[in-house]
Amino acid sequence: MNTTIKRTLCLFGLLTLMVIAPSCNKDDDTPEVHELVGTWQRTDYSEDLEERYKFYADNTGTYYLHDGSSYSSIIFNWEAQDNALSITHGNNNNPLVIFYEINELGQLVFFHDDNLTFNKIQ
Repeated sequence: MNTTIKRTLCLFGLLTLMVIAPSCNKDDDTPEVHELVGTWQRTDYSEDLEERYKFYADNTGTYYLHDGSSYSSIIFNWEAQDNALSITHGNNNNPLVIFYEINELGQLVFFHDDNLTFNKIQ
């Protein structure tokens, strides 16, 4: 009986390892997607004003602006660390630094220009 209990415990331990070990590897292999990745639209958009930021996982992005009469877009590079967003575009090597947070409603808040808020739409 003592041998049967040992074999049962050993078998249970091996089965447990077989279930747990693969799930650990999946978490380690999946790259973390930054919270900014996606499309963010200004919350007060209208027919006369639409402003959007699209952040890609490869640290590039596009800024879109429609001011009622014309459309414009700018392709940029971005980095984020400790809630500081650095944006560079074109040949400009001096980044624009914007402090931000994701508020309790899941909105992106830029702490400049009257703390503009953006909803994630994609």
